[in-house]
Amino acid sequence: MATITTVLLTTALCYWSWPREPEVGGCAAINDQAELTTTDCTSPTALYRLAKHARRTHGCPPGDYLPIPRRGGRHHSGSLACYTLVVHKGDCLTTKGTTTKRTPCATADLKVDAVLTDHTDKHTCPDPTKSLHYSDPTTTICLSKP
Repeated sequence: MATITTVLLTTALCYWSWPREPEVGGCAAINDQAELTTTDCTSPTALYRLAKHARRTHGCPPGDYLPIPRRGGRHHSGSLACYTLVVHKGDCLTTKGTTTKRTPCATADLKVDAVLTDHTDKHTCPDPTKSLHYSDPTTTICLSKP
């Protein structure tokens, strides 16, 4: 889990050129220039969903959120955009450097075994060390080696 969390956090910190964040509940993808961009949540490229905004001093809610410092004037100064991973059972992910993408399972680092809504107990996953959980919205993502 530390590896995927580290990669997701590193990914976020490397993309300072985000032109416009989605609304809460909206999604984002990584484009060819390795920048996060707003996209429709039904798009196969959607990889992150904006769960909520939080003060930097308080941080994101408990869980494995991708925290991105918000920019753009005094109203966003000192706040974070807290993102969850948008995946489905059977999706495969590859992490290269600071980029995480959906890829064919034959070349993937991780496979999504289950997405459990209304559930935050990582121990329900076959490998809790690779799982992710979010407290708001309550979700657990079970990951394993493909």
